[in-house]
Amino acid sequence: MIDVVKTDVLLALLLSERSKITFHELRKLNDQMIAKKSNILLDISGPSIELAIYHYPKTFAFKESAVVRAEGADFKSSYIKNEFLSTISPRAASTVKNCFRYGK
Repeated sequence: MIDVVKTDVLLALLLSERSKITFHELRKLNDQMIAKKSNILLDISGPSIELAIYHYPKTFAFKESAVVRAEGADFKSSYIKNEFLSTISPRAASTVKNCFRYGK
């Protein structure tokens, strides 16, 4: 089975770990996921990132070539968990987080 991780879910997952992520880091993570043959596809296209920020301006923002937490966004809240993280399988979430944290 292949899991497709939508951009908004991916950004919420990664920004729950840190305050910003660069486009370079997103591409590197995507390359790691492909090399790992994890059966997880990440939607990291430019237009999809722009749409995620457009649709969730109180959650995500652009700043200095990176996606950041919007000012005042609470990434520990149940909103993030219910709106975004509840839609990703636990296996996919764990694999993406581990790849992002440790490059594995």
